[in-house]
Amino acid sequence: MLNKIRKVNDFIAKILLSIGTLLFIILVLVVLLQIATRLFIPISISWTEEISRFLFLHIIAFVAPVVLKERKLVFVDLLFTIFPKKIINIFKVISDLMISILSIIIFSQSYKYILLGVGQIAPVTGLPMYIPYSMVFILFLFLSLYGITNFLDNLINVNKN
Repeated sequence: MLNKIRKVNDFIAKILLSIGTLLFIILVLVVLLQIATRLFIPISISWTEEISRFLFLHIIAFVAPVVLKERKLVFVDLLFTIFPKKIINIFKVISDLMISILSIIIFSQSYKYILLGVGQIAPVTGLPMYIPYSMVFILFLFLSLYGITNFLDNLINVNKN
């Protein structure tokens, strides 16, 4: 069963990375447009700064869960060098459990945050603010998913060892 979940997680991760990559390309183009207009035309396009902020938030929301899934987060490995492998695996289980619990708590309350944006619009672009606010929902949905999966993987590894 865990293998089926891993396959679904891998598929979702590919989609999230594809969206994140596309958004990053768009972000680069928007920033280049902003730079070009400031250098070559004596005007500044006002919406580029706001769009850049929104794109940056969206990139984080789509890519951070994949970073968690792939276990590419930065951590201090100095502690891991002094403990036996079994203790290290227990630390990983506890860490994944804490990430999962925190992500689930924030995810379960994120709809309230989205509701704050209902009826509000971004000042320059006129974009409804519930769209950028919804990135918290998306981020913690997938952090919860990958946190739980990592927790189960590490729990199985601890029990095997």
